[in-house]
Amino acid sequence: MNGKLDRRTFTKAMAAGLGLAGVLPAGTLPTRNIKIGHTGITWSMPLAEPAAIERGIREMASLGYHGIELFGANLQALEANGETLLPLLEKYNVRLISGYLSVSLTNVNNYRTSLDRLQEWGRILKKAGATVAVFGPNAVPRKTYDFSFSAQAAATIAAAMFKRPLPPS
Repeated sequence: MNGKLDRRTFTKAMAAGLGLAGVLPAGTLPTRNIKIGHTGITWSMPLAEPAAIERGIREMASLGYHGIELFGANLQALEANGETLLPLLEKYNVRLISGYLSVSLTNVNNYRTSLDRLQEWGRILKKAGATVAVFGPNAVPRKTYDFSFSAQAAATIAAAMFKRPLPPS
C-alpha cells in the first residue's frame, strides 16, 4: 500500500460508515454497567500490616474502584490486630469482591495448616460479603511435577472451606 488515500476510496469508506450509522439507531445498543475492582498487591498489602491495608483500601476507594481483592494474610492480620474488615469497607464505601488465598497444595506436611487457614479466611470472606475465593498454590517445578495430586488437594481444600463432604481420595 502506498499510504495515499484517493478521493474514490475515501468516499466509499464514508458512505459505508454513514450507511451503518443509519442502520443502527441511536440508543439501541445496550449500555454496559461495568464496575471495576482492584487487587491489593499494588499497595504492598501482602505485607499484612493493618496500617498498610487501610491505606490501600482508602487509596483504592479514592481512585473510584468499586471493589477490592485482599489476601488471606490481610484478613488474618486485621483479625489478629483486633480489627475487622467490615468497618473499613463501610468507612471507604467499597466492597470486598474476592480473597486471594495462598495455600500449599504440594506439601502434605502443610496440608492441615492450609485447611485451617482457608476455613478461617473463608469465614471472614463470607462475613464481609465476598463472592470469590482464589486459591494461589505454592510454586512447583512444572516440568517434573505431577499435577494430579494438586487437583485432588484443591478439591479437598475447597470442600473443607465450604464445609461440604470431602471428595473420594
